[in-house]
Amino acid sequence: MGKLVFGLKNVKYAIWTDGTNGAAGSYGEWKVLTEGAVSLSADVQANSTDFYAEDTVYAVLEAVTKESGSIEVAYLREDVKKDLLGYVDDSTSGLTYVSTEPKTITVALGYEVNGNQGKMRGVRYCVQFSMPSEAANTMTESVTPDTVTLNYNATGRDFTIGGQTVNVLKAHVLESDDTAYTKFFDAVPIPGKAKPKGE
Repeated sequence: MGKLVFGLKNVKYAIWTDGTNGAAGSYGEWKVLTEGAVSLSADVQANSTDFYAEDTVYAVLEAVTKESGSIEVAYLREDVKKDLLGYVDDSTSGLTYVSTEPKTITVALGYEVNGNQGKMRGVRYCVQFSMPSEAANTMTESVTPDTVTLNYNATGRDFTIGGQTVNVLKAHVLESDDTAYTKFFDAVPIPGKAKPKGE
């Protein structure tokens, strides 16, 4: 039997802040995106180029460029709307509004899935969410909750790995690496940086 994936939980995000005056940028603490994760789907986009030699296709060079995906959640809290989508409270009117002025909010997106071969925790490093569609339906004889689907685009972020700059789209750790897995949500794990020590 191959690897099967089921179950989604612990969906979290950490806001990225650009550095100033030459300082490096950094991630904030992990925050809970939802207690009601329903599904996560992702499509990696890649560019491929045929390299010819000896009058034939000698190699196919493929470069992963970005990922587009969506997260379906049962409910989106107000603090999450402000962090991810740029909602703003107006103390004068008591309203919460969305401006048409563009605002770039970039986060790391973390999550956990189960499978028949163990658990896995993963992270996308440079994620931007788009405004979700809204829907509300009348109640009928059977109650079907309305959900919210957040679409996102993920691109890479530069990290220093082994003395070289590598643009990393995403990473994951398996439950079998006990320390890295257990400490995963202590802070956003950074490629090339030594994993936390165990207890």
